[in-house]
Amino acid sequence: MKEQNAIKTLLNDATVVIRPADKGSGVMVVDTNTYITEMEKEMEMCDSYEITDGSGQCNAEKAVKRQQTASTKMGTFVTNSGTTSFQKIQQKQN
Repeated sequence: MKEQNAIKTLLNDATVVIRPADKGSGVMVVDTNTYITEMEKEMEMCDSYEITDGSGQCNAEKAVKRQQTASTKMGTFVTNSGTTSFQKIQQKQN
């Protein structure tokens, strides 16, 4: 019970960040300010990141939702190995 309370306390604590560890199956608990500082350093040093207005992610999310809606209506879904059909289940109306 003590462990569950400790985990709940950590999850609700805005002063720490809980992230999966880079290696292994563990987790890391880091001071929020330290985490933000380290992430900012990483983004400044790496050519893989650039500042955006965020619209790219928003557009991608909308495209995924449109595809999901269309696929559901057609009774299909996309997997890594291709498109798979499924039978839609009709709910009985009372």
